[in-house]
This record gives sequence, structure tokens and C-alpha cells, in this order.
Amino acid sequence: FDVAAEKSHAALDILRKEYANEHLKVAQTLSDLGLVLLFKGDPTGAEPNAREAVTIMRKLPNATPDEMLPPISNFANVLRQNRKFAEATSYQEEALALSRKARGNDHPSTIIVLGGLALLLSDGENPAKDYARAESLSREALAGGRRVLPPEHPQTIYNLIDLGSILIKRDNA
Repeated sequence: FDVAAEKSHAALDILRKEYANEHLKVAQTLSDLGLVLLFKGDPTGAEPNAREAVTIMRKLPNATPDEMLPPISNFANVLRQNRKFAEATSYQEEALALSRKARGNDHPSTIIVLGGLALLLSDGENPAKDYARAESLSREALAGGRRVLPPEHPQTIYNLIDLGSILIKRDNA
């Protein structure tokens, strides 16, 4: 991930010189850099990049829901890793609304965002955890996955495992 982070920083420098700051490609690269840093194990370093990506996307007058979705969803994931649950939930809910609008209820991306929101709401460290809502969202994600993906698809399997995890957490609460 060190090389990926280095290359992302270099690309970002080039894009900022080429397009100025408030450009779709700059926002997308910032979002990607945030993910690289998150996967590298640096959620604190990821947050400013992911936040700036969302800020830029919100300023772009012609950004489509499809273009808005990845930076917002990525930012929600970064916030969750930084234990900022209330803010993460808000962004994850926005990502879900964007995904439903841009791609529909049964699109694999929507199913992934649904599952992510369910996990966020059932996170044991989340002071505002809501097992009932998490279970409902998880069941919706699983049902959607079963409608559009093969039974052996990894996302379908993840959704089933996640639902089981949520039910165990709920029962042990």
C-alpha cells in the first residue's frame, strides 16, 4: 500500500496543477487516496482526503448520483473506522439514497451499501446501535443479493454471514 499511496499522492499533485482543486478527477483521486490509506491501516490519515473529496463533489454542479456515490460511501467507511459513528451513519444513509436513485434497489452496489449500513448500526462500539434496523437492512441486502446474484456469489455469502453476526449481537445485547 505504500507504493499505491505514493502514486496516488503524485497523481493528485498532477491533477491539482492540471485542473485546479474543484474538479471531478481531483475528488475521485482524493477518495481513492483515502481508501488506500484506510487499507494501509491509517484511517486517521485517510479522513482528511476522503472529507475533501466529498466537499469537492458537493461543489460540482453537474456531479451525478453515480459519481457522488463512491466518495460518499468511502468517506462513511473511513468515519466508521475512526469511530465517528453518527457522522458515518449519516453519510452511509446518503450513499444508500444515492445508490437507490442511480442504480436501483437490486443493484449489487446498493446491496453492498445496505449491508454496510446494517453493519454500522450493529457495531458493538456504536453508542447509537440499532439492532432492529440493522437486522431489517441486512435482511433486505440478503434478499436483494439472492434476487440478482448467484447463490455462491461472495456478496451473497457475506450478507448471510453479516445477518448471522447481527442476530448474535442482538441476542447477546
